[in-house]
Amino acid sequence: MSKKIKSLIRPPKLNLGDKIGVVTPAGPVDKTQLKKGLCVISDMGFQPILGKYIYTQSRFFAGTDLQRAKDIMDMVRNPEIKAIFCARGGYGTNRILEHLDSKAIRTHAKIFVGSSDITLLLHYLYLQCGLVGFHGPMVAGSFGRTPMKQSREQFKNILMGKPTSYFCG
Repeated sequence: MSKKIKSLIRPPKLNLGDKIGVVTPAGPVDKTQLKKGLCVISDMGFQPILGKYIYTQSRFFAGTDLQRAKDIMDMVRNPEIKAIFCARGGYGTNRILEHLDSKAIRTHAKIFVGSSDITLLLHYLYLQCGLVGFHGPMVAGSFGRTPMKQSREQFKNILMGKPTSYFCG
């Protein structure tokens, strides 16, 4: 018998100047790409705030499982942080799920963005927390590698709850 999914929570939209927590749930970041990605976040009008363990490395992970989970939960519980963006994907996300507090995540619902291997975390947010997550660009991944000017503007509008136009070509 399948478990009933909780009623879904849509996290509050962002406003210019909001603080965005940046975490590494899986693999370690490339510092140059992260720096470029942080500039993109700032240029969009938000304030990126780095997780305590963002530059930590443990074997081929961005810190221990507990450190990576703690960074996420610290951002979740911090009332100044309005959204959480993943710096990058990579193997290891599955190892932190058991260390997350689904009740706290649901209580402090925030926009959560990631892709690639972070998709597993987005599924966790949906199934265990009833939270709508965003499959989108990562700070050191997408934003740290390419300008993505049109995508960046569309992404910002979605996060701020502004209408955006889509077209099929």
